[in-house]
Amino acid sequence: LGKRQSVSVRLSFSREVDPLGETDWLVYWLARHGETTPLRGFTVSPGIPQDDVYVPAVLGGQYTVWAQAVNSEAQPTWDTLKEAELVAVDSASITVRPFEDFVPTYDWRPVQPWEALPPGLEISMDMGTERNAARIPDGWPWTPFLTQDSQPVAFPRKRLLKVKVRVSWTVGDLLDTIASQIGWDRSRFSLVGPDGELPPTTPVRSLPLFSDYDGLYRLRVARVPSAMRDQ
Repeated sequence: LGKRQSVSVRLSFSREVDPLGETDWLVYWLARHGETTPLRGFTVSPGIPQDDVYVPAVLGGQYTVWAQAVNSEAQPTWDTLKEAELVAVDSASITVRPFEDFVPTYDWRPVQPWEALPPGLEISMDMGTERNAARIPDGWPWTPFLTQDSQPVAFPRKRLLKVKVRVSWTVGDLLDTIASQIGWDRSRFSLVGPDGELPPTTPVRSLPLFSDYDGLYRLRVARVPSAMRDQ
């Protein structure tokens, strides 16, 4: 998963049409949905492949996969394919989804095959259905940034603070916890986001702190206590 714009499509072929392995060739190709003309050439395989095969660099969209099992002394080309003895022909419609980032919440959400998971999530795996779900864990470690007059400043002792964020918290609970860890009066600082200062009653679960990779949510201090600056 990730930001790739194309994927490799995995194909599996049944040997039911040729249980004895007597078919000479399998010809398969990818076409636009509802069409038969190859999108970019075709592949000829000796017999029915026992292992999965891959069609590389397929962009998102709807397609039709075509496959023909034929007998022919010479390897068929697109021009000679109609002259070969047709053993079986089949097609399947597929949809290729571009990869997307999974948007986590504090509730379980199903994970789709085309979604990329960020690190740090709690994951539930159903081995029976092969369906996965993920959520933000209760008590995930948040590393806040401290600013004063829109400029970054250091926490006491210049340490990197980590706070285990609880799903039941409000912004006030978060600030209380931070204040107790660094020994400051809670009234000296607040949590600000893209739209300004957040009320203490704001539920933490309503904020995208877990996915805030750009640091849009920061602690803002009105004045760093002088007794704390060099501790």
